[in-house]
Amino acid sequence: MKGYIYKITDKTTNNFYIGSTGGKNGFKQRKAQHINDTKRVKKNQLNFRTYCDIIENNDYEYEIIHEVTFEDKEDLLNAECIQINHHKVEYGDLLVNKVLMKKRFDELNCNLGNIL
Repeated sequence: MKGYIYKITDKTTNNFYIGSTGGKNGFKQRKAQHINDTKRVKKNQLNFRTYCDIIENNDYEYEIIHEVTFEDKEDLLNAECIQINHHKVEYGDLLVNKVLMKKRFDELNCNLGNIL
């Protein structure tokens, strides 16, 4: 199956969030879910998500930063983990993801210089 690692960037602050989605309509559906989740957080119907500040600012852009062919969800999450940790090293606190998947990253035994 085809999957995507995407980045949502706040065009005002340059803060960004990295996520993943799979499937034929996954990216389009995931964008709609982010907007819906942000509305639900505002109404106290859902716990805060780190991307909500970016969406709420209403000056953001989505971009696909990596395409992945994956067999199962674990492969997609591994690719997302690598991208999150790479961007954390590159951009520090501009990355708003709170979960860096450190344990998964360590288990992958990744050397960023050789992977990206």
